[in-house]
Amino acid sequence: MNYDKSELRRNQMDLLISGRAVIFFGAWSIIKCFFEMSYSDGFKEVLFGDNRYLLEKYLILIFIILLQAFDLFLRVYVGKKAIETAQGHQTSNTYVYLAILLLVVSLLSCYECFRVNNIYISSADRIITIVVELTSSFNFCELIYSSRKVKRLQSCHDERE
Repeated sequence: MNYDKSELRRNQMDLLISGRAVIFFGAWSIIKCFFEMSYSDGFKEVLFGDNRYLLEKYLILIFIILLQAFDLFLRVYVGKKAIETAQGHQTSNTYVYLAILLLVVSLLSCYECFRVNNIYISSADRIITIVVELTSSFNFCELIYSSRKVKRLQSCHDERE
């Protein structure tokens, strides 16, 4: 394989930007979830409208918060490892596999936006969610591709030395 330093630098920059974007989208998902819980009439009605099953409602709320925290943790891990790889550090491929998993989850989220007919979610909110999830999915694809390319070019560079 012909080694090209400019191609390696370009792919490292793509990987660096993709890693930062993954972290940004993780923060965005937390902010979005917080606003949906704070301002959504449907969520307030379900959680506070009826005092029956109060324990179950709070357990579901705790589960949602823990799930969001886990999602943020995975995104920060993937983003940081992508940034480290872009900076030339040796990292394992675990973050790439987690990025593939997050890509699948993001695409399933897009599918659910089309499939679920929720009276509490407006069309504009649904469209915005789909656009953000598709952008996040594209970013994961870019991260995975750039990661593979950087690893390949770095191994080619190591063979030449």
